[in-house]
Amino acid sequence: MDASLREIAEHLQREVDISRKRDTQIEFALVYKDYTGNYRRKHIGAVKVGHMAQDDLKSLQTLRYQIGDFISIAIIEQDYKKEPNKDYSIMWPNNNEKNDKREERRSGP
Repeated sequence: MDASLREIAEHLQREVDISRKRDTQIEFALVYKDYTGNYRRKHIGAVKVGHMAQDDLKSLQTLRYQIGDFISIAIIEQDYKKEPNKDYSIMWPNNNEKNDKREERRSGP
């Protein structure tokens, strides 16, 4: 219960090849049942391979991990070959443009 996120990431790196690459990000979330019996997910930190950060030193005890909780782990590989994310929101017409086109169609030729 006193393991840090860095220690868990190091154990994971021994078993999963993809998690060993530099700049790979390992994200952690706590999955637990709330008082109503529904499952909740809470992001608790991230560890980046080859870099030290504040989240590395967080222990399960300080994050209030309890026996019976689950830990969700996501391994995110950094791919430098891909283009950076583009903002496609500017490509979509705003609502006013859509409404104007509909009105033009209704008015006829």
